[in-house]
Amino acid sequence: RRSAYGTYDQSSAVYRNGRGRKAVFAQAQWVTSGYFADDLGNAGHYGTKRNDRLGFAGAAENLNRRDFFDKQSSEQDKRKVSFARSEVLVPMQGTMPSGAEEILTGRFIASLATENEDGSIHLTAVWYLFDGGCLYVATSSRTRKARNVAARPKASLMVDIRKPASERGLVAVCTVDVVAGELSREINVRIHRRYMSEAALADPRTGGTMAAMDDITLRLTPTGWCAWDMRTLDDAVFGGTMKTPGYLLPLD
Repeated sequence: RRSAYGTYDQSSAVYRNGRGRKAVFAQAQWVTSGYFADDLGNAGHYGTKRNDRLGFAGAAENLNRRDFFDKQSSEQDKRKVSFARSEVLVPMQGTMPSGAEEILTGRFIASLATENEDGSIHLTAVWYLFDGGCLYVATSSRTRKARNVAARPKASLMVDIRKPASERGLVAVCTVDVVAGELSREINVRIHRRYMSEAALADPRTGGTMAAMDDITLRLTPTGWCAWDMRTLDDAVFGGTMKTPGYLLPLD
């Protein structure tokens, strides 16, 4: 898997940088979960890190030096690395993760990523509906995301809950097809009803305008999943300290 920074081998959770060095992400301290994607449809789950002694580049320079952590890491650091290897560094799941349906049926704003013609990623906030194992996004046929999936029918959709110390969420890597006509109108009404009141839907300035704008539906069929839960990570890595009142600042 290629990115601007190098190559990621999903099967072994190994990163190879442009100079041929490789780093097992688990060999970094202060492990948190993250999401690696070179492009839509080629994605993986990795451990990111904050390491004042190494930093990202430093970790790459110390690849294959297993004695580095044996000599310089504390027992607490080693426990964190052990957790990363067993719990965080996992490939994309082929089936929906436990707890995913609870998140997907909630009323959240999702982030939808599609691929532009030049290979860059177009990222936008969307309303969505989860039904029958698929994710649906109402949109206009004139939007960039609609044009992108028509040319490159793949996308990733992220839904996350951003409550400090209990952040959790998931990413679905999907194939995409476009639904139009009466079926699209029916689905879009369901999506709009998830986010708008009956009064808003009945108002032609809001509900009427939304119905006129959204003339198609993107149907995303997940082929892979990635999920994270800061509550589990906090207990396993930080000893539950992230829940201490005042430790994490409120989000704007």
